[in-house]
Amino acid sequence: MKQTKSKEYQVSIITPFHNVDMDMFRKGYESLLCQTIGFENIEWIVVLHNTKPEIRDEVEKLLGKHENVVIKILDNDIHTPSSPRNCGLHLATAPYVGFLDGDDSFKPNCLQTTAEKMKKHSAQMVVFRREYELEREGLFPLTELVLWDQTREEILIDRDNWDDIKMFTGIYGMVTSRLFDRNFLLSNNITFDETVPYGEDILFIIEAYGKAERICYLPQFIGYHYFINSGSTVQSMENKPGSVLVAYAEGFRRVFDAGFKNGIYNDFLLASFLASYALALLRTKNLTLSDRQAIKEYLEPYVHKIPVLPINKLCTEQDVKFWYEISREVILHPENFGKGQHMQSIWNGEGTLLEILRRNNNTDYGQRYCFFALQAAEGYQVRVPMSSYSTYAPLIKLQTQIGEHDIFVADSVKYYLLGEKLSSLSPDREKLSSLSPDTEKLFPATEKHLQPYVKAFTDIVRGKISSTLFESLPKHRPYNDRGSLNSLSGVILSEFFWQERNTLQGSQAKFTTPEELLFPAKALDTLYLRVLFALKERGVEQLIAPSTWGIAEMLTFIEKNWETICNDIEHGEITFLIDVPADLLRRMKGHLSGDKERADQLRSAGFDLSKVWPNLKRIIAFGDNSFQVYTDIVRKYIGDIPLDNGYFMLPEGLVGQSIEGTNKYRLLGGSNFYEFLQTTTTATDLRPCLLTEVKEGEIYELIITNQAGLYRYRTGYLIRVEEQNGGDLIFSLSGRCGEYVTVGGATLDENAIYHAIVKTADEYKIDVADFAFYADDGLTILLEANSHNSTEDIANSLDTFLHQENKDYNAHCKILWNMPQTHLLFRDLRRYREQTAPYQIEPTHFLNTPEKIKFFTKSLQD
Repeated sequence: MKQTKSKEYQVSIITPFHNVDMDMFRKGYESLLCQTIGFENIEWIVVLHNTKPEIRDEVEKLLGKHENVVIKILDNDIHTPSSPRNCGLHLATAPYVGFLDGDDSFKPNCLQTTAEKMKKHSAQMVVFRREYELEREGLFPLTELVLWDQTREEILIDRDNWDDIKMFTGIYGMVTSRLFDRNFLLSNNITFDETVPYGEDILFIIEAYGKAERICYLPQFIGYHYFINSGSTVQSMENKPGSVLVAYAEGFRRVFDAGFKNGIYNDFLLASFLASYALALLRTKNLTLSDRQAIKEYLEPYVHKIPVLPINKLCTEQDVKFWYEISREVILHPENFGKGQHMQSIWNGEGTLLEILRRNNNTDYGQRYCFFALQAAEGYQVRVPMSSYSTYAPLIKLQTQIGEHDIFVADSVKYYLLGEKLSSLSPDREKLSSLSPDTEKLFPATEKHLQPYVKAFTDIVRGKISSTLFESLPKHRPYNDRGSLNSLSGVILSEFFWQERNTLQGSQAKFTTPEELLFPAKALDTLYLRVLFALKERGVEQLIAPSTWGIAEMLTFIEKNWETICNDIEHGEITFLIDVPADLLRRMKGHLSGDKERADQLRSAGFDLSKVWPNLKRIIAFGDNSFQVYTDIVRKYIGDIPLDNGYFMLPEGLVGQSIEGTNKYRLLGGSNFYEFLQTTTTATDLRPCLLTEVKEGEIYELIITNQAGLYRYRTGYLIRVEEQNGGDLIFSLSGRCGEYVTVGGATLDENAIYHAIVKTADEYKIDVADFAFYADDGLTILLEANSHNSTEDIANSLDTFLHQENKDYNAHCKILWNMPQTHLLFRDLRRYREQTAPYQIEPTHFLNTPEKIKFFTKSLQD
């Protein structure tokens, strides 16, 4: 242990350290060096708890030179931060004490501001705000949203104006967002309970609140940066051994009892805490029946105390209902696991379904199919038929043209999301004959339907500098029911920016693209402008696009126009010829100023993305299924930079979240109800499977019931079930219904054809930019590629690899060579004709109409 000299410090900071990543630890160290209170006035106590010797050495080498740093080695059998924090409390000498976890950091003025408030108000505790950073998408964001009046800089609470609801609603049990009076803690013997395996910090906070006379809240002051890693207990609870989960239950009982004994408001803690725990119990594979019975014995009295909470910004109506029910179903019914109807219903999403039916009971659709009488998913399947777009087309026309409402959804339709045009690939194509093939699909979107999309986007961009290719559609006059037309990505942008303008703190997101380009007045080619502003910003942390098609186009465009872009950045000019209105071009020039330093950085970096944007941590763009060809192009540019599919999102619903490093997705429940129609049957009356009935390895068409009035809607998308565990389903994508050709009795879909193309391209060293295919007398494959030597040999190679994909294939394919950028030209012709956003149009690979075949077979190389 390194001892400090005798000195009166202003604040003691205690850091429990257990094998923390040293790069993360250095950030915390640097944040203390930068404190405006002065690093020399901080007593920093670092307790190396069960830490590897080699990491101990690194810490001592880093901190050993500082007289104000105490390094204490503590090895024991306790696996929580309690004992190192208690050790730090015992060693602390300053009047005020704070806690800094090893992978987190303080904002520069945190300790000075909070210490001054402690002294000014003679408070026992100062509470401030924490921003957070997710290690990766998909983690649970533990953020301390509050009910306090956030227009006030400080709020002083004492026993005469105690406000339990505001103080104890939300995640309030984090010691790192507080500064404490050390003598107050000592005189009341408040320490961390080292026998509680989880929730020890909440127990500590409850004891402190029970004794405190005065607390100062700083609703606007962000003082702490919280790094949420995937290894933390709250993120990985379901993976814990059964004995540990049982021990958690015993610990929770002590936390709840402390709340009751100290006379504080316990309702929100009970409901939210036990709901999170119940979800882990729902998903885990590690509990025996006796484990579950022991958990019930510990927690049953507390589950019965969970009330129906008041609805506020921290708990929606859906949250309140879910929290009330999930603990009762999971904790109180251990006998139902593996065989009981209670759990089957929960896993199948029956609660979500019944809530949708209840809310839409009085619509025309609800009256026709007797929603009021439906109390189970199976009954819903019996009474309500499956639907497709032809079901809704006339109903949507009534709403948009006449102004009708309450036909299929009770909530107001805020937007109509533009989908792909109707085609012969629809699941009920026999009903489409009365609709023009140029009819646009308009998917209704209500406020409740949009919430998951906007939340997902907000989580992705929160606190980061992003370059995005998302774009809103040009504004149209609202329909007669006041709904507006837009693309899904456009609506996400619109709702996000509205949310930012109407939230005091906001997400702290920054975009390189000027807002005028995100919301264009008409369809324009603004790629050069987006690229210019993206490259001008050295601090870009992520690239975001609806799909990898956009990222591939962006990167190939940058490579081709590198010198022009660098020159324009150097001189603050726009010399590239672009067809945009003069007033827009003038406004864009107004955002620019010459930056020779940045231009020189780019020229020095060359087109190496890791040097162009040193902070670039990831690229988020959907790159699966039809976009795989563009994903392969992107990977040639990005090296080791992670490429994440993000979310599998359709206008019909936010369906899945990608699993990092794979082309697999976790099905997202809570907002939609899903069914799964087997593709191996031709029986028209076969009941689709519920979630718990699907089988691993099988392919199903996804059927969705959503919050915007689609009931048992056949999406046409095929998924392959990779894993199914209760309510947790992992899937991959397997194309779309009808997107295949039959050649000589062999069925080949887009994925099979592309796999054969990739193998052939590797064999003949061909760079394939895009492809298309159709079947007439035989299979014709059109390649947009850099070379077309040995066409017959390439066709033979394709035949070999196609046979590997489907052993029934024994035909001979024909190869045609498209001109460069044929697919981009086809997209842009559609885009300007339809006045839509570029990435609203999906790739055209399967040429299933005479018009498509004519266009692509006319655009051939000599």
